[in-house]
Amino acid sequence: MQQATAKLEAEIIVVDNASSDNSCNLVETYFPQVKLICNKENVGFSKGNNIGVHHAKGHYICLLNPDTLIPENTFEVLISEIEKIDNPGILGPQLLDGSGHFLPESKRGIPTPRTALFRMLNAQRFFPNSNVFNAYYAPHIQKSDIKPVEILVGACMFMKRQTFLNLGGLDEDYFMYGEDIDLSYKALKNGLTNYYIGALQLIHFKGESTLKNQSYRKHFSGAMKLFYQKHFKSRFLMRPLVLCGIRCMSFQKTITTSEKNVQISQLLIPDTARDMKDNFSQYFKDIPVSTYQFTDDFETDTNHALVVFDMTKQAFENCLAIMTILNKRKNTFAFLSKRRTFMLESPNAETRGNIYTNKFKN
Repeated sequence: MQQATAKLEAEIIVVDNASSDNSCNLVETYFPQVKLICNKENVGFSKGNNIGVHHAKGHYICLLNPDTLIPENTFEVLISEIEKIDNPGILGPQLLDGSGHFLPESKRGIPTPRTALFRMLNAQRFFPNSNVFNAYYAPHIQKSDIKPVEILVGACMFMKRQTFLNLGGLDEDYFMYGEDIDLSYKALKNGLTNYYIGALQLIHFKGESTLKNQSYRKHFSGAMKLFYQKHFKSRFLMRPLVLCGIRCMSFQKTITTSEKNVQISQLLIPDTARDMKDNFSQYFKDIPVSTYQFTDDFETDTNHALVVFDMTKQAFENCLAIMTILNKRKNTFAFLSKRRTFMLESPNAETRGNIYTNKFKN
């Protein structure tokens, strides 16, 4: 975030919803220039963001999840794009998970009862290019397109601050989930145009903000029920069927979440981090550690490797290029922070990743 705002007149506001992992102290210690708001209780995603925007002073705002990594040119691109649009609403980028795979929810259609029902029946798996059966994921828009879209994801939503205020902010009736759909839909109803900026890629360590357990099912199903009650009141015959499907889908997610374990057979660290080889060995005992240079052509048989990126030396876009080459071969990726005090790793979109800290302290 600091690198992405270095050339701009900007402020970074962090709202902590009463986390129990010492997050506030860490932010105060390592990022004293950040405006930190520590809530005494978890007031929910919507209210937390609304509090942050209330303290913001800029012409533009970006709602950004804490489990995201953004390239250095993020806001320059978004500002450039929003100035080209008549009646702009919300802009959102292409999102990749921690293993470099595209997250289809980056661009979505309005979840009408029919659209949601096909999504819950997993119809998009069999008809990925159908504008009917896969309408939920807006198949008419390609990954790298820059085009109008109906619904964007709350992990990264960029807009004019006044637009956010005119729309009434995030609806605080949504504690978690659904608020991004609601805000996107309100923008459309107010004659604004939402845009998907597929040329800009961000990493979203999906699943890090919450575990997909019983609490997840409760919030997810509750959010979708609330959305239909507010926006599709006349569809009373369809709504019970859709809500039943929502519960089935959310329950299915919790079953599959714990079944995806990634086996690491080798650790590839950049040559710039050679001096930290012992630090890595403490965490990954009995796993061979090799170094690579940034210009290396990775072998096609590189499998089950954990590839480490040194964010002090490697540009974000170059890291994405390596991920694109290796993400189909059961490889995973980790990011060594610019201060070299911690490393982030998330093997897939369904499970919570790891933060390695103590053994990286200088």
